Amino acid sequence: MGKFKRFDYYVELNRKIAKYRALYGADFQKTAFRLALWTARSAFRRVSAPSERDENALNVGLYFTGGLGDYLISANYFGYLKRFVGDAPVKFSLFAESLGPARAAFVDPIDVRTFDPRRFDLFISTMRIPLVERVDRARVERFCPKLSALVDAYQALEAEQPLIFARQPLGDGIANALSVVRGQLRLQQPDVGGLLGIGTDFDVGISAPTDEEAVLRKFGLDGKSFVTLNRGIDATAKSSESTKMWPLDYYVRLVADLKRAFPERTFVQLGVSEERSPKIAGVDVNLVGKTNFDEVKILLKRAESHIDGEGGMTHLRRALKGGPSVVLFGPTEPALYGYPQNLNLRAPYCRACEWADPNWSAVCPRTGGKAECMERLTPEFVVEKIVEFWRRGDR
Repeated sequence: MGKFKRFDYYVELNRKIAKYRALYGADFQKTAFRLALWTARSAFRRVSAPSERDENALNVGLYFTGGLGDYLISANYFGYLKRFVGDAPVKFSLFAESLGPARAAFVDPIDVRTFDPRRFDLFISTMRIPLVERVDRARVERFCPKLSALVDAYQALEAEQPLIFARQPLGDGIANALSVVRGQLRLQQPDVGGLLGIGTDFDVGISAPTDEEAVLRKFGLDGKSFVTLNRGIDATAKSSESTKMWPLDYYVRLVADLKRAFPERTFVQLGVSEERSPKIAGVDVNLVGKTNFDEVKILLKRAESHIDGEGGMTHLRRALKGGPSVVLFGPTEPALYGYPQNLNLRAPYCRACEWADPNWSAVCPRTGGKAECMERLTPEFVVEKIVEFWRRGDR
């Protein structure tokens, strides 16, 4: 069968350049060093052949990338896609850029092997909006004619908005603006043309372990009404800080005020590590760095509420069919990322600037430093809104 390269080295190279430009800015030496390491690994990357081709079915390959939230949204999209093709003879093969968050999000088997789109009748890559890398129209029409309409929609959007796909990740800014104009949530972005009917909440959820009570007992939370908090971003991110994160001292003031208003509730801090998630003074239970992923799923699912910036944990809680979250927005757009079940808060200042500047996640494009939109989202305002939201829910 021979060996097969990654589908497009140059596309991946452009993505890496944009990523490192956003992280390191003018410090080109860091970018050059990381690109050199990545190129060296690419040259000697272990290559394995994809699963055997089925001549009696439509062979469809899907490649996903991004952080935990992106993979959860992609898993929801894939569930709708399987439902769309129904009983047609379609054989799916799934590939991921990063196996850790992919395995956490997908129920179906997924791999990080290298691959060649030419081995498939239809090959689609996606983080936000699907891109058709290859299609054999004759075989699509033979085995699953319904997919032709989907391919038409994807290719029409690529023709209309080529910069979305040609200038990644900056193209995500164009995709986001287009989705907001069309009234789509981030969850619905893969549903080009609305052909799949993806709704505003996860329909294809992920399961939590069945021993929920044992986990709650382990952390002394059984029988308690508790609230989880997180101040952090995906572990895959290079930096522990981001313009999406609310100031740490604001969280301290928030916890103190909410404990006075709701003394019966236990406040639990979650996080990957102490380096990425410094302790919020005043929390009742600090579980930063003390949980595995299955335990985090149970805690998010069972919490009365979750307080966080826009990110992976808020998507995970929705995918688990947990209760509402309080989401603190800054440079990203609530109209795109804000689930209607949640309390989505943002200061009436500036506008969402995600991908308006390559370095937006590290440095505020307006101030050149801290994100002023987060600084102006004051603890007093947030506490007032949370108290109203929780008391309304308790009635």
